[in-house]
Amino acid sequence: MRKLKMFLMSALLMIGLVSIPTLNAEVVGNSKLESLTVSAGTLSPEFKDDGTADFTVEVENNVEKISITATAGTGLTVEGGNVVDAQLEAGKSTPFTITVKNADDSEVSTYTVTVTRKAATPVEPTEPTDEEKMNELIKDIESLIASDDELKDIVEVTGYYGKTISFEYSAVLEDGTLIKSSTSVTVEEYDASKVITSLKENLDNSELEIVLPESNVITNTVLELMKLVGQTFYFSGNADRYVEWEIDGSKITDVDNELNLNVLVGEEVTEDIRKAIESLLVDKTKSLVVDFAHSGNLPEGTNVSMYVGDKFKEGDVLSLFYYNPTTKKLEETVKNIKVFNDGYVQFNLEHCSSYVLVKTTNNAATGTTNVILYSGIMVIALAGIVVLFKKKNN
Repeated sequence: MRKLKMFLMSALLMIGLVSIPTLNAEVVGNSKLESLTVSAGTLSPEFKDDGTADFTVEVENNVEKISITATAGTGLTVEGGNVVDAQLEAGKSTPFTITVKNADDSEVSTYTVTVTRKAATPVEPTEPTDEEKMNELIKDIESLIASDDELKDIVEVTGYYGKTISFEYSAVLEDGTLIKSSTSVTVEEYDASKVITSLKENLDNSELEIVLPESNVITNTVLELMKLVGQTFYFSGNADRYVEWEIDGSKITDVDNELNLNVLVGEEVTEDIRKAIESLLVDKTKSLVVDFAHSGNLPEGTNVSMYVGDKFKEGDVLSLFYYNPTTKKLEETVKNIKVFNDGYVQFNLEHCSSYVLVKTTNNAATGTTNVILYSGIMVIALAGIVVLFKKKNN
């Protein structure tokens, strides 16, 4: 019976009535891709030898490139596999096709890996900090200053603290005099144009500092400026001895004559002044010659401070005498000038010329001192006579 069956089967094959079934090519192909991996993300579904041909991968936005590696079985080749650093576009999906072929180059199966790169997460706008606002405002202010004919080259921002911005004004006149001023503006709104408006108003009302050139001379131009501003100004000079001037600009009436603030203190004097000093003083009373370079009247209320600690001691009381070149005598102009503990004296001066500071003692033959002294003696003597006269009558 078995032999009969084999005979019949052979006969049927020969006449083509029976055929032997073959394996499905696609299934064979799918099962023959042995591995599939990606350099970023995770394959979905997981690669298995189950015939699955479509995979997806999702990667983060910061993943710009991906590599895909596919390995086929023995006798098969892979086209489209082993993708290296493929560029991915943010927010989009990119498909990659992998084809597995037989040795005779006939197609067996196809795989698809679709990679999706996430879109960038939108950044929520944040409110800038006060410091960031101020830094941006400062840039805008500096730009406006640079384009303003009134402010450029003479005004600069020197810094800020909190919402208060500091500015400095400085300009050098043709004669070398330096004009300086500083002011500040408190920011209410982060508006550069409004800050500039406030700045100009503040500069008009700010205290000016005037630094004289080496000549130590206040020129007509500066006198006019001082008069216009009308504030009190302080000047210092003399390298060998500190002398400070206090001049009220509102009291300036004469702007035609320059004001030379140089002072010679304790220098050699003319013979006439020396004789005038000798005729005034008795014994060894201390004196100090103060010779002002300027000649003429000064603005009302002008004060002069100077160091005399090398000549007089703390607590000494001085008088200031004016040397009258016509009479060739010294005339007392200021009394009771006290030497302070730092060795300085201060006195009011209305006119510049040659002066002498004299220590007030009984040895100083000043008219005022002698009058007071003689008047005191006369009062005491008169009182004594009255007492004696009463006693005699009694």
